[in-house]
Amino acid sequence: MSAAKERESTCTRRGFGDEIESIMDAVLGELNVDVCAVVVPEAHGFAVHWHRNSRISKPSAEQLKQSRLFKSPLSRDGNVFMLEAVPFLAKDVLAKGSKRIATYAECPVKGASGKTVLGTICLADSRPQVPAGVLDVLEGYTKQLADVLHRCYKEDNDIMI
Repeated sequence: MSAAKERESTCTRRGFGDEIESIMDAVLGELNVDVCAVVVPEAHGFAVHWHRNSRISKPSAEQLKQSRLFKSPLSRDGNVFMLEAVPFLAKDVLAKGSKRIATYAECPVKGASGKTVLGTICLADSRPQVPAGVLDVLEGYTKQLADVLHRCYKEDNDIMI
């Protein structure tokens, strides 16, 4: 993605954007966090689906490029990864400003084999602690999201699932 203009993601172009948005609606409703986003791989990097009702505005393409958040999974073992007010997060470009990110959680969305990461569901909040139950909620919705992403990428075998 260029800094000047973001391109629409493959999943959005193929008509799966509303389904992704619906899953993010459910996550936001259940956890009441500031941000829910889904990161999906693209031919040249990744695309970030930022929920339209997130209380923190979607960062610019340049800010997303500079940040270590909202990209491919930070956890090398493929499990849920959470940050709460740690130095790593405090130094991130997205943790600055009036509505800063103080906590961040992500969960990889895996294909049926469990080996391929189809995307990442990410949560962020300005409160200094992760809401109770976040791990169970994220893991629960990854299955629904995996189904949507599998159908999206299956159309022309973009990635090995």
